[in-house]
Amino acid sequence: MQEVQLSRQRNGAYGWSIARDIADPELWTERYHCPTWFDYLRQRSRSTQSERALHQRAMDFHLGPGPVRVRRMLERPFGSVRWKEDTPDRTANEVLPVASAAAGSST
Repeated sequence: MQEVQLSRQRNGAYGWSIARDIADPELWTERYHCPTWFDYLRQRSRSTQSERALHQRAMDFHLGPGPVRVRRMLERPFGSVRWKEDTPDRTANEVLPVASAAAGSST
């Protein structure tokens, strides 16, 4: 996974980490940030053969009935504004649920 970290960072990712779920020690989650959505898409579509082989080796560690679960999240930067002032923010008064141990992992 250290090689995966270096690969992600070479392609512009930052804040890389890997964590083990306390409630389910067999569940590991890789997390990293990309500067923009466009950078993420470019990273996903322009890998070399050796990077694809490296990421496949990491995914080969996956155990379980289903495929590796990949979750993508977009952050609204702190202090950012909505596109238009009258655009509703449906989540403004919601409390978001905490992800369960069954949320899956990504490599």
